[in-house]
Amino acid sequence: KAEPRQVLPLNHRIVRTRAELLAAIGSRSDLSGLQSGLAGELARFVRGIPTENRSVRAHRRWMSDFATGSSWTQADPDTIAEAVDHLGGLPSSAIDASEEAKRFDLIVLTAQLSALDGVFVTPASRTIQDIAEVLLTKQSIPMVAAQVELLEDIVRAEWWQDVTLPDLEDVRIRVRELVRFAKGKRQNPIYTDFVDELRENESSSLPAHEPGLNIDRLRDRARAYLNEHKNHLAVQKLMRNQQLTEADLEALKNILVDGGVGDEMSIQGAAETADGLGLFVRSLVGLERQAVMELFGEYLDDSRFSAIQIEFVRQIIDELSTNGVVERGRLFEEPYTDIYSGDVFELFPGGALATIGSRLDEVKDRAQPVPAEPTG
Repeated sequence: KAEPRQVLPLNHRIVRTRAELLAAIGSRSDLSGLQSGLAGELARFVRGIPTENRSVRAHRRWMSDFATGSSWTQADPDTIAEAVDHLGGLPSSAIDASEEAKRFDLIVLTAQLSALDGVFVTPASRTIQDIAEVLLTKQSIPMVAAQVELLEDIVRAEWWQDVTLPDLEDVRIRVRELVRFAKGKRQNPIYTDFVDELRENESSSLPAHEPGLNIDRLRDRARAYLNEHKNHLAVQKLMRNQQLTEADLEALKNILVDGGVGDEMSIQGAAETADGLGLFVRSLVGLERQAVMELFGEYLDDSRFSAIQIEFVRQIIDELSTNGVVERGRLFEEPYTDIYSGDVFELFPGGALATIGSRLDEVKDRAQPVPAEPTG
């Protein structure tokens, strides 16, 4: 049995995997754009190597020979591999400082290598989906909200059936700056140590998920279905911050069951994850902005509140509009602490924070049913 290869430092692994993908693409004309991008990244890495560093002196010839993108595209696979052996472990000013972004680069590059061989479902692809699922819970962050459509595509198994290498490169470019937010409800999935066995292109069929057993998939189906049925009375009441009744709750359940989102048991399971079906549905459809402004619009008056106070409340408004609920404790977490890192009670003195908290509680309470008044 062959001894496993030593795991290289992350920066070296990225250079090596990028070079392997470049060599594997070869002269395929349909991937010329990706080829040019890969070669450019490798050349940029080489140009960033400090020539005055004593550790690089023995590799100067390789640095000179591979300082341009064309030198990488014109080299044969064996020469590329040799260049990586000489250069991949050297320091470079072109290396991204973000550990999360670099790990995401490696994950996507690995997925691209597998896709080139016609294998689309791998540990790398599943990790990309995991990251996207976590990011979809962070839509109150504007950077994330801007990429929601792409993230929703990534989590769908169908998207991976005909994914292309340029598609994955687009994912890498657009998502790499977001992965730092991929933490919270789950352990951050990007810190998985992708050692060499991840490169073993194992055959895999698309995973089958039984209806109702995967809450994340059920949320995706429910969100898509509800977006097409927002005119239903019970859904409208949720979005307009009107009080729900037990009859509304029953109507919401029937909407989801009749629409094929899940059976009664799976819908009940989803409801339990969100403290009730009303809050579960609210988290998917959000609140109409007008309804939120009726509660918090007064805090946007720049004659009464400071710029920081207004920005803080705008974040509350954005999150309520997207997620439908903001717990009081959220005000002491990111991204609110990014806006104001001090004591929030000092930011909103004199009972103002308590008033904001009461209004947040009211929004949550209205998504939980009260008995319908008897008729007649």
